[in-house]
Amino acid sequence: MKEIERHWQFSVFPTEEQKKMFKKDGFDCWQMRGSCAINDFEKVKKKYNLIEEDDALKPRVCIGYEYIF
Repeated sequence: MKEIERHWQFSVFPTEEQKKMFKKDGFDCWQMRGSCAINDFEKVKKKYNLIEEDDALKPRVCIGYEYIF
């Protein structure tokens, strides 16, 4: 199998501004799931409130593979 991509996958707590934006549409958001490039993770981690204490939601590096036969 050939590796095709690596990225960080994580959950964050939304900012108050994001909560208000979603609330306008009737959506009450308390956690969000997302991803970023490996090189952008430290920048994202500084800007957003990552969920790190929950084993199921804490940040993980994900690796994508292409099946070649």
